[in-house]
Amino acid sequence: MPGKAAKKSKRDALKRHGTLNPHPNAVTDPLVETGDFFDRDDVVQVKYEMLRRVTVDEQSVTQSAAAFGFSRPTYYQAEADFQRLRYTTPGKRSFAAPSGLGCCHPGTVRCECSSTEYRRRTEAAGKKKRR
Repeated sequence: MPGKAAKKSKRDALKRHGTLNPHPNAVTDPLVETGDFFDRDDVVQVKYEMLRRVTVDEQSVTQSAAAFGFSRPTYYQAEADFQRLRYTTPGKRSFAAPSGLGCCHPGTVRCECSSTEYRRRTEAAGKKKRR
């Protein structure tokens, strides 16, 4: 289990990037109790899991939204945002492929790079490979 300092550091980073869940205690899905991986403070992860429950586990939208502390309209907005993200980024177009979200710094919660900067870097890398 992560220490208090690590948890605070992550919360600070989430807050700084605008991805801190304002209502983490509203998340009641059993996934919260399964271990250290799932973080109810990370609103991106919470929304992703809410979408995954409906798409992969075939849970109803109403059940999933309630279990993750959101309304049905919030579910549909998150679904639309995710679909737009999937089709505007390079790489595998799979629901289960959250890596490569259009950032040139893998592993970051949210990168400061613009999509134009990402495109420039990937195009430059592709040209180097072709030579």
